[in-house]
Amino acid sequence: MSAQMQPQALAATSRLPLSQESARTVDSVRAAVSISVIIPTKDRPGELLETVASLLAQTVSPLEILIVDQSQGEDSWRAVSEGWPSATSVRLRYFREPAIPGATAARNYAMDRAEGEIWLFLDDDVILEPDFIAALLCVYRDYPRADGVSGVITNYRPPSWRFRLWRRIFERGLFRDDRQPIYWRADALRHSPPLPVTRFGSGLMSFRAARVAHHRFDPCLPGVPRGEDVDFCLGLGTGARLLIAPGARLAHKGGNVARIPAAWLTAEMRGARYLYGRHRCRHRAAALALAWLFIGYALLAVAECGRARSFVGLRAYIAGWRGPGPAGPVGRRLAL
Repeated sequence: MSAQMQPQALAATSRLPLSQESARTVDSVRAAVSISVIIPTKDRPGELLETVASLLAQTVSPLEILIVDQSQGEDSWRAVSEGWPSATSVRLRYFREPAIPGATAARNYAMDRAEGEIWLFLDDDVILEPDFIAALLCVYRDYPRADGVSGVITNYRPPSWRFRLWRRIFERGLFRDDRQPIYWRADALRHSPPLPVTRFGSGLMSFRAARVAHHRFDPCLPGVPRGEDVDFCLGLGTGARLLIAPGARLAHKGGNVARIPAAWLTAEMRGARYLYGRHRCRHRAAALALAWLFIGYALLAVAECGRARSFVGLRAYIAGWRGPGPAGPVGRRLAL
């Protein structure tokens, strides 16, 4: 049974001082629109608490924070409720739903209950800079035709030049990811105007509620799937206007690694097959793009077999053919 929990009143959260310019920006968007923050979580009380603390420290506060907790225990609830300030105007709407099978279903659950004009989806292990929400809302104000706005992840290190070259060659059409290069240049682009993209990452994306009111994540994906965020964005149609605001910045505690794990190859292949199955009818030459991408994956697998003098790359490649679901635990790394 769903349980919406109310927080206990405890210590207030401090805020960082703003520059005069930033303060004027905040004043101009503070009452512009209301924002609902949606966070699915499971068994990560410490990370969740840090994410919520960074939300409560925002220069522009959200209307509400909706947390859908799939944990069996109550550790996450206790961590959040005991750290919730009594003076805040932000509403905490906490739902403990261990029967919900994955992050996509949890997001859909919260979307059915969110009341804000903007819906912001976050992972449970991100730390937002204090002006994150203000920067998002400035873009919505300045670009009234924008359907969605995302930010940048500041702690993603650029991969090797060999991997960047591989991506440039083999990721085409439906599978071209235009988000990652923006993340890699987060510091250089800090003061850049919003950048148009075709897709967002699920850990830091927002949309106008009116635009996605009848749109949902694929409920058939269990666990923490690969590709559900891209599927959601592509499902809005080719006319969707999606922007990344480089001034909306956060750190992802999960981060990334400089080398590519074998499980990454399996997960990416399954994610590519999933996206192809969902969107091939709306994208020209999708079959050719998928075939070309899998040739690229095969080269990665062969390279790893030679480097490791084992069949780890081949096994990862074969596992990628076994369906569109997420891969298992991270295994041996593919060197690039």
